[in-house]
Amino acid sequence: MNARHWISLLSFGAALFAAAPVRADLVTAENLLVSLSADTAGVGDPSWANAGSLGGAFAATNPLGVKLNLFGPNDNIGVEFDGLVGGDAFQGPIAPGGITGAGTRSIEVWAYNPGVVGEETLVAWGRRGGPDGTNMSFNYGNHPSFGAVGHWGGAADLGWGGIVTPTAGQWHHLVYTYDGTTARVYSDGQVRNGRLVPLNTHAGFTINVGAQNVNPTPNLEGGLRLSGAIGAVRVHDGVLSAADILNNYNQERDVYGAPPAPSIYVPTPAQLTAGPKHRYEFNGNADDSIGGAHGTLSNPQGLATYHDGLLDLRNANNNVASTNAATQGAYVDLPNGIISSLGNQATFEFWINVETNYNWDRVFDFGRSDVGEDNSGGGPNSEYIFATTMNGASQTLRVAHRSENEPPAAGYGENIVDAFGRLSTNVDHQLVVVWDEVAGMQTVYLDGQALDVASSPIRSTITLAAMQDLNNWLGRSQWPDPMFDGTYDEVRIYDYALSPDQVLGNYQAGPNVVNVVPEPSTLSLAALGAGLAVLRFCRRVRKA
Repeated sequence: MNARHWISLLSFGAALFAAAPVRADLVTAENLLVSLSADTAGVGDPSWANAGSLGGAFAATNPLGVKLNLFGPNDNIGVEFDGLVGGDAFQGPIAPGGITGAGTRSIEVWAYNPGVVGEETLVAWGRRGGPDGTNMSFNYGNHPSFGAVGHWGGAADLGWGGIVTPTAGQWHHLVYTYDGTTARVYSDGQVRNGRLVPLNTHAGFTINVGAQNVNPTPNLEGGLRLSGAIGAVRVHDGVLSAADILNNYNQERDVYGAPPAPSIYVPTPAQLTAGPKHRYEFNGNADDSIGGAHGTLSNPQGLATYHDGLLDLRNANNNVASTNAATQGAYVDLPNGIISSLGNQATFEFWINVETNYNWDRVFDFGRSDVGEDNSGGGPNSEYIFATTMNGASQTLRVAHRSENEPPAAGYGENIVDAFGRLSTNVDHQLVVVWDEVAGMQTVYLDGQALDVASSPIRSTITLAAMQDLNNWLGRSQWPDPMFDGTYDEVRIYDYALSPDQVLGNYQAGPNVVNVVPEPSTLSLAALGAGLAVLRFCRRVRKA
């Protein structure tokens, strides 16, 4: 049944027996410090026994002790949490040094939440109150900034990736990892979000289930309690890989009635079926060598240069704002209408090298600002597509688009794809953005591979054909943001959506080769025609 129901002590024994099937070994990462299972909990027990190497028990804050119930389509036993202020929670041992400070860690939770709200705590240690990066709270919530993880501080927290908050009323395998530099969250075997973040988790505080710590210990935060159920908790002091997490999900998903994880597609390099519609090679100019849609280099101070097949903006764009483009910096202005004429599919491919990342700098920005052509006054009510090497929110590579034709209730927001880190400097990169209105998705690739969370939906109110692309810029923003500080080796624009195989094929071929399937040469066609004539002659001879 989907709805939960109370179970009697008589039926509980049978349910417990059915809830512990034999399964293959689960992968652990270094030491499995905490291992809690609803299968081993008892109704009314004052604590929840820890089978992990840290030992000890997790004491119930509710004087009634452990509460058990059945949840989900398979009637799985879960330890129940009421979600009330000061309500159900479990307080365990002090977190060891390996998972505090900047220590590596992994958390796995099988969780059931009947109604998802902004922030509810699954497992936590450290404490709230700051400084940034000092709390460790793995959450099940729908807040876009901290619905998945509360590290304390907006630049340190994580949501579930916006559109993929784990669905209410189902069991989910939720996982958090931190490898010393990057925090990631997974649900049901798939990575959902991540962020490059320095952590310094407070030491000396307990590991809790269902509640967070506040200062001084051993006080617990009264709010942000879990409303739902937990089937299992595992805390490791190492880092589970994506393959480990998928393995553990697949080992247990049948028990919880969870669906199979989508298969992971591994691309193989392939050639293009057709070449780009526009190609900018920067051999001494910004001309389009295929489509004739030549760009114009704006270079008021003469600091940008062409050399070695590159457009070099490094000397020109040292944190120069786009609003000053008339007198400072440098960028390329592509012709109006070059984007809106592409149809309902497009691919934008850039071969670049960034010298310095600046918040909200622009690799490209296609569309218009609210103020109109040749103006970077901002675009909250405009349509555009852009890429920045480091966005000012998460400090990571971002590709996003905005639509103007939405009601105010929609918030005029941007649909974004964020990498888990900023674009590395002084390294040649291939950046590819695939725009596919047929599939309804924008997808981002870096150096031949899709990003960890590579796609986001295209907003329903935006189409390339309807876009007023008056400002199609390489290196300049529709907003008063910094210009791109780096070099362009090549830029290509296609009027179709490249496949993952074709993106990888282009990356392996490099920036100076259009990796298209060659058309048969005149000589080859002549040879083929001669061969067919011989075959026809042979057939006539046989019939004789």
